[in-house]
Amino acid sequence: MQKLRNEYTQIAQSKAALMTAEELKAAVAVAREETSELRAKKELAALVGNLSKLIEKYPQSKAAKEARKLLRKPEINPLPKLEDFDGEPDSQPRSEPAAEEFRDSTE
Repeated sequence: MQKLRNEYTQIAQSKAALMTAEELKAAVAVAREETSELRAKKELAALVGNLSKLIEKYPQSKAAKEARKLLRKPEINPLPKLEDFDGEPDSQPRSEPAAEEFRDSTE
């Protein structure tokens, strides 16, 4: 694994040497973001593992019941965008325009 890390570091240094200042600045920003995301994923995997271990070790406990809920918790839906609404004050977001709307707009 260390050999692979060394090779990656050498490639990154070679790539950085070929970049302009702007390209390098953008690449550093992306790398920081990716690194943060990788850390978060690693921590999440550890937490999920701990919850799974808790369920195995204490399957009938209230804590295990809560852990099961947490592991099955649905993802939070993002807020709808303004353009998802049709302009009516009490309207709900639309997923896709109806077929009639496409026909009317093309005629």
